[in-house]
Amino acid sequence: MREKRTSSGFLLKQRAFLKLYMITMTEQERLYGLRLLDVLRDEFRPFGFKPNHFLLKQRAFLKLYMITMTEQERLYGLRLLDVLRDEFRPFGFKPNHSEVYKALHDLIEDGVLKQVKRKKEGMKLQEVVYYTFTNEGEEKAKLYKKQLKVELERCEAMIQKAIRDNFGSK
Repeated sequence: MREKRTSSGFLLKQRAFLKLYMITMTEQERLYGLRLLDVLRDEFRPFGFKPNHFLLKQRAFLKLYMITMTEQERLYGLRLLDVLRDEFRPFGFKPNHSEVYKALHDLIEDGVLKQVKRKKEGMKLQEVVYYTFTNEGEEKAKLYKKQLKVELERCEAMIQKAIRDNFGSK
């Protein structure tokens, strides 16, 4: 079976995750009819699994990093894209330009970030758009990060369970 990735190589899709379980449950002879769905619901209920609530969305993941990079005062569009690509290259994740900017625009629309134009260092005329927190943005960012941490922990638990169940204990 050939491995498939999303266009950006983000995270395992729900369908691939379920296929993995179907193969394992077939090998264990636990798969018959609608029993698979019942078993999956029972196994993943403690992790908050719902059919429409699988793993973290890419845009939420990118927004988390944009907030963190804003806290570190190193955020402007193209630089952010380069940093994300460099940091996640070993994991096969390559965020695309449009997703990064969509996430930035979401944060602006939500009142977390604002754009500030500054002269590029060493250049007389070239301006770069930096992103900083709005007046209420830091508090909104803290709340978002707190909520996302809970979600990431849930996703991590689901992935660890999948590894244990399908490939033996870790």
